[in-house]
Amino acid sequence: MLKRILSFAIVCVMLLGMFPLGVFAEEVPVNPFEDVAPTDWFWKEVLTVNEEGIMTGKSATVFDPKANISRAEVVTALARFACVNVKGKGDSLTFPDTQTDAWYSDYVGWAFENGIVTGYDNGNFGPSDLITRQELAVVLSRMIKYLEAKMPDSPQIDKFTDGGKIASWVAPHAETMRMAGLMKGDANGNFNATNNASRAEVATIISRMLPDSGRIAVVDGGKCEYKIVADANESGAVIAAERLQELIAKKIGTDIEITNDTTYNGKKIAIGGASKLVAEGLGTDGYKLTIDGENILIGGEADGLFKAATRLANLYIKNDNLTVTKKTSEICEHEYPIGKLTIQGNDISKYVIKYTDGASKSVVTAANEIQKYIEMACAVKIEITTGNAGSYAIILDDTAFTDDESFSIKSVGNNVVIGGSGVRGVLYGAYTFLDNYVGWRFLDAGVDFLRPVAERDISGIDYKWEPYFEYRIPYYTNMFDTTIAPKLLVNGYTGITEEYGGHASGRGHGCHTFQALTDGAYDQTMQPCLSDPAIFDQVLKNVLKKIETTPGIEGLSVSQNDNGNYCQCEKCMAVAEEEGSQAGPVIRFVNRIAEEVEKVYPDVYIQTLAYQYSRKPPKTVPRHNVIIQLCSIECCFGHELNDPQCDINVGFVEDLKAWSEICDKIYIWDYTTNYSRYLTPFINYDYNVLAKNVRFFHENNVIGLFEQGNYNGENGEFGEMKAYLLAKLMSDPYMTEEQYYAHMDDFLEGYYGENWREVRSVIDMMITKTNSFHFTIFDTGDSYSLHLRREIDGLVELFEKLEMKSENYGEISRLDRSQMQFEFVWLNRYFK
Repeated sequence: MLKRILSFAIVCVMLLGMFPLGVFAEEVPVNPFEDVAPTDWFWKEVLTVNEEGIMTGKSATVFDPKANISRAEVVTALARFACVNVKGKGDSLTFPDTQTDAWYSDYVGWAFENGIVTGYDNGNFGPSDLITRQELAVVLSRMIKYLEAKMPDSPQIDKFTDGGKIASWVAPHAETMRMAGLMKGDANGNFNATNNASRAEVATIISRMLPDSGRIAVVDGGKCEYKIVADANESGAVIAAERLQELIAKKIGTDIEITNDTTYNGKKIAIGGASKLVAEGLGTDGYKLTIDGENILIGGEADGLFKAATRLANLYIKNDNLTVTKKTSEICEHEYPIGKLTIQGNDISKYVIKYTDGASKSVVTAANEIQKYIEMACAVKIEITTGNAGSYAIILDDTAFTDDESFSIKSVGNNVVIGGSGVRGVLYGAYTFLDNYVGWRFLDAGVDFLRPVAERDISGIDYKWEPYFEYRIPYYTNMFDTTIAPKLLVNGYTGITEEYGGHASGRGHGCHTFQALTDGAYDQTMQPCLSDPAIFDQVLKNVLKKIETTPGIEGLSVSQNDNGNYCQCEKCMAVAEEEGSQAGPVIRFVNRIAEEVEKVYPDVYIQTLAYQYSRKPPKTVPRHNVIIQLCSIECCFGHELNDPQCDINVGFVEDLKAWSEICDKIYIWDYTTNYSRYLTPFINYDYNVLAKNVRFFHENNVIGLFEQGNYNGENGEFGEMKAYLLAKLMSDPYMTEEQYYAHMDDFLEGYYGENWREVRSVIDMMITKTNSFHFTIFDTGDSYSLHLRREIDGLVELFEKLEMKSENYGEISRLDRSQMQFEFVWLNRYFK
């Protein structure tokens, strides 16, 4: 933990100088600046505003006091002086010359919103323009009014010598500055209205304003007289209190006490019920923050309390201080992602969701989900009906397709019609409608994301989807929550309930069943003799019994055990030699089983493995009711399988193509993580690997895809992202590279929050550094992690920094889990 704290401090110092007013370092010496000396008239004032985090240097050692200061720099300093939350204030700026995503935009937006600054007559703001002393006087006068500050009225000069030259629009503001003693003029008493103001002058004026600005020091120079108050029975408040305590400790090394005594009357930060604030109607992530005397009160629901606690620490801790003013008070409401949602130009509130009375459970789920996610998007809850659809309806038609999964979405007049079966088709169509047209991204169980927009119109839809693969499953732990599976059109998890469409059986998908089919006589260290008539009779008996006792069964796995000890008796070896492959005895055996099964159960399939020693196809063609499940276990996953330059994969590619020539029903058992070390980075998420592999499978008669990842525990690498991308690829293996990375960006933004681009840069760096590496699923990790060791310290620190910034508890947990891969490599550098 000490290493993390020190490393984070180093990162913050490295960030100095990125913006004109600087960035706050964790620790600031008494005088860090080479160009500021005790003999300078501005000495104490510059150090004061620097210590307060209002103005910092242009670098770690240069303040540049004599430099002129821009309009954007001034409003930035004033916002920091006022201790206000400016987040998002720049989103609606309309000045043509002011970028809404610039470093200054939120500060300018705040100042404009509160009447502290205005634009020029030509409509521009001029963020880079140097501010004159007369403009500064106007801005500061308005700032005093905004703060409701009581300034002294005993000026040190009676009047400005050049007062007659001060413009009429400036005069009252200049008088306010004179009466408050904030602007005193030069040695001759001149105001010098049109001269440009310097950084030192602004620092001096703000320093003079500090005593009368109503600032409250919660933590001052590392010292704290406050306690955090949270009711022990209110879990959300306790979590928020612990978050605030943790951030204060990490940022300035001060341990602030948490108490559960809600009657505590000392200086306090009261969170949740202990604040006694009424904060209803703000949404789950809204909050109310009030400065009551010297106390800070925070009310809201759990997510809102956590957000407020994080913002309090991240926005108002500067250097060794945590300072607020009464202007720190704010109300933060939940914002719906879509300001206005329309269909064919008609407001969504006019619409109903219509399905037929008596529809299946999954169709009912589809209606409920559309209603739920539209309300979450724009705060409009539309009616669900089985009656007349009317002129404005989202119609769920469960008779449009005869197969279980195909669906269509069409605009018909003012209506939207989602057609499919009552099994999974309508449900898949509903989720695709929400994804493609409303904008929702279903990333993980309980993690949904919708990028905010002011308006969205849904019109002109004509979309149809038919499955590329009949069986689709990214086999990762996070996907076992089967409410996420249908949202991503994934159908193979056995736990998917009827309400969510049930699961596709995979026509016998399974593996290593000879042990069970021989009643345990041949365990996973052995293989039965496939030339032995008694073995055949025993296996056939058990296969028929299993089919008979399993209603609705579509297939059964008859497959080799998980070892390489194939039978080497004279008969089996003769068959293998004749067939040119050890798959020969397997296919002949399975074909005979399939032939007997068909006589009794003509619609049931037999599935078998092409795995390790049986990977190479034989001469014998699999029967029409046999499915081959080909496994890529020996392959390199640092390159696409069909890369002719990767000699490790050449044999597998040849085998798949050969199987596809003799069999039109191939399943793939593919591998997407490191099975020696689940936590190790497994960098196979490049488009040229993951996407091209899925496309290659579909091009070669593959009809079922099982992508085995980390299914034994929480993912330590970017496993959740890979599960999402694999699901998207299974539904569209022919997506472009641009589309693929757009899906990746959607996931990262929704999963990790507003700092997701930094995670994306890590992913891009890792892909670039590993594109020439071979690695298999059983590597110890050194073969492709050694190259990361120079970056590991920085990667661990980066994720720590992102966790500290995040205002969402779930995001922090996800960042922490993803960070484990780098911590693991860091530890592995020293400990084997």
